[in-house]
Amino acid sequence: MHHVVQDLALWIVATKQNGMRKEKWLVDQREHTQPDVWSTADRIFLYGDDIKTIPSSCSCPDLLTLMIANSEHISEFPAGFFSAMKSLNYLDLSGIQIQEIPSEIGALTSLQFLTLSRTPIQSLPEELGQLEDLRYLQLQSTFRLRNIPNGLLARLKMLRRLDLYRCHDLTIDYSARYIEELKSLTRLRDISFTVQDSDSMWKICNLPRAFVSGLCITALEGLQSLQISPLLLASSKARYMKALSLEHINLLEDIVIGQTDIDPGWCLPRLETLLLYSLLALQRVEFKGIEPNTCLSGLRRISISHCHKLISITWITWLPCLESVYLGDCDSIVELVGKDEEAVLSATRSFPRLKSMALPNLKNLHSICDGRITFPSLMRLLVYGCPMLMKLPQNLVGAESSPLIFGERKWWESLEWEDASSQSSLLPFFREVPAGFRGSQPEVFRALRA
Repeated sequence: MHHVVQDLALWIVATKQNGMRKEKWLVDQREHTQPDVWSTADRIFLYGDDIKTIPSSCSCPDLLTLMIANSEHISEFPAGFFSAMKSLNYLDLSGIQIQEIPSEIGALTSLQFLTLSRTPIQSLPEELGQLEDLRYLQLQSTFRLRNIPNGLLARLKMLRRLDLYRCHDLTIDYSARYIEELKSLTRLRDISFTVQDSDSMWKICNLPRAFVSGLCITALEGLQSLQISPLLLASSKARYMKALSLEHINLLEDIVIGQTDIDPGWCLPRLETLLLYSLLALQRVEFKGIEPNTCLSGLRRISISHCHKLISITWITWLPCLESVYLGDCDSIVELVGKDEEAVLSATRSFPRLKSMALPNLKNLHSICDGRITFPSLMRLLVYGCPMLMKLPQNLVGAESSPLIFGERKWWESLEWEDASSQSSLLPFFREVPAGFRGSQPEVFRALRA
């Protein structure tokens, strides 16, 4: 289920009351600019680039839920737009192009859920502190967010979840101040945060009462080795982490997960997403005192890019729930699964749940894996800018349900095959990438969704 739909469903269940009158929903895009329809709606859900305009004015006294999400055409709201929504308790503006939040948002005194994730906002209005009943504030991937007014977070006394994951423009000084404000929020239970220094990293991981569900460590100067272990995350905290991102740490050479004589109960069972981006000196990811399948038993998505000294990621064969792999622009990767390591590893010889694999711009990649490894669930494989990759894994051929294979026509026609039947069996599943394709991450994701 898409996270937006899931959030909405959970919210409705949580706020549903017996005896509530029958609600009117607006999800039909043909009606979304008609003020008279808005004025009688209880819940409005508008999603995608088909949403190009919204009413210039309307009165919505009964509106409880408003979701205007993932539209590149919505960049501002008319003056007074939110002032006419006094009953609103759920507002989702994620993925739109709004750069400034109107100060009138402070009039939404019933608001409990606010998400501005993936928007180009640079600051939050002071008036946001007037939302005394706000429980959930989602700001994930607001890459341009630079300033949250001093004392604003401390005023949100009812806050239970704060998401500042992958907010790269927050400076060290601001982050330290925000952490101090969060200490005063006695109801806060779930936090995702971005840190740029070791002191803030330690403090956020040890924040009283709250657990860390998302941690982004970025641009941390001087760090050569990072150890994710009980020394940083106690067992009671580690089991709640869902997303971990390490980005732009130029001197980082080693990532070590675990430690010698580790507590057998320590692991990251809920970690679903691991992102390693622009770690120019990274050479290895190691596990100490714990096996990957025990520590990362729930990991579903891995994205590794611009890590030019990284040699091997064979450890991913240990991950039983892995569904998506993105490996791009890593110049030292020769084999996705190294043959020289297979004798050491006792991992399963299968990616049982892997559904998509993207391999863009790996100029020295010679091999994905040998013929012993199977991909029973693979649905999408994208290969681009891999001139040395002349063979596909043997077990892609003859599978009951072969994956769609995206790539350049020239590459496809130069592939070497065990026999002619192998090529002919996969030909119907080949899809040429569009003209002008360069293998950027957004392009890759669009291709894989095709």
